[in-house]
Amino acid sequence: MVQARVRRNDARILAAGLDLIAAQGWSGLSLAAVGKAAGLSIRPVRDRFDSRGELAAAIWRESAGPALAAALTRSLTAAGLLGTPGEGKSMDAAEFVAAQESLARPSTELRAAADLAVVATFEPELHAAVAESLGTTIRQWLDPADAGSAERAAKRGYLVALGLGLLAAAHRPGLAELDLQPMWRRYAEVLVVERAAVALPEEPRPPHVDFLPFNTGDDITDALLRATIDHLSQSGYEGAVINEVVRTAGYSEGAIFSRYPSKEALFLDAILRDQEIGLRGQREYLQRMEALHGVGIAEAIAIRGTMSPHDRRICVIDMEHARMTWHNTNLAEVEEERLQELARSVLAAEPNHPDFSDPAHLHAARAMGLGVSFLPLIVDTAWDLPYDVVTIPLAERMAAA
Repeated sequence: MVQARVRRNDARILAAGLDLIAAQGWSGLSLAAVGKAAGLSIRPVRDRFDSRGELAAAIWRESAGPALAAALTRSLTAAGLLGTPGEGKSMDAAEFVAAQESLARPSTELRAAADLAVVATFEPELHAAVAESLGTTIRQWLDPADAGSAERAAKRGYLVALGLGLLAAAHRPGLAELDLQPMWRRYAEVLVVERAAVALPEEPRPPHVDFLPFNTGDDITDALLRATIDHLSQSGYEGAVINEVVRTAGYSEGAIFSRYPSKEALFLDAILRDQEIGLRGQREYLQRMEALHGVGIAEAIAIRGTMSPHDRRICVIDMEHARMTWHNTNLAEVEEERLQELARSVLAAEPNHPDFSDPAHLHAARAMGLGVSFLPLIVDTAWDLPYDVVTIPLAERMAAA
């Protein structure tokens, strides 16, 4: 009888925690909030879980993690990329479209999984749960020996990054009105193209990834913004402490609160400025790469560079920024306006630019941009694959559309 009640309580606690993460994110998950949502007092929650990290790990193992693994497996299976090459498995275009749609318009379990997979960067118990399950699976998928070739492993890696990015982009305003299915059919056409990888040129790291000159005109503000970004990459938004930020910057708390009304205001300003500089720098870098090597090679170079272990800090900041937009409508709208402004500026110079002239392709490009930051948080081996086997035919297909 007691064991049955414990099992029922566990199920209620885990279900309530899943719903809270999907709806409110990591900041909404507390033992007290979960107990209330489950219709229980806090005592049975605390009897079962010592911390929200332990609770989050249980939610991941019970439902969120398996849901994400199943969704990515479905995508790869539909693309004919799982199993031994030559077994007769091939692209199932209709199923592939359905699999991509399930990631682009995710369930509660998948929304929670995306949050937890990012937060795992800063939470040891959750990190262990993600690494031992999804991390192990993806690492195997991306092993050329398992895939049968480096080219096939790269296609797997590209689809995994795209799937993770679609989850990260699923909160975009206006997404419900977009018809993405024609885009997924184009991807299905591209993924069946067989081509040998090319040797990518070795290009220097873009300068904007090493140092962000905020240049606000106020040295103190610049120092605070730099310290904020550093702590965000190390501890995440919830884990960053104002005292540590000001200590790193070399000022007092008064320096912050005479400039910003709250921690949130400081962090949002730092993130938005960081992203604006980063987007501008990335766009300039890509334009130079495209002029030198063509769009497909440029995108493969960008993927390799972003996924590189040297740039993990950039990936963490990108995903913390994305995660904050998932549960902050105002920030999501600001981010969307910045994306649309970037699109307008690019189209003013290049009216037929494939990434920006089609709203569906813009969404897919945005998702892939997030995905190449998301995937390295789960495995550190994704960068060294020949993604040009996807990016070159995709660029050619988009140019011909």
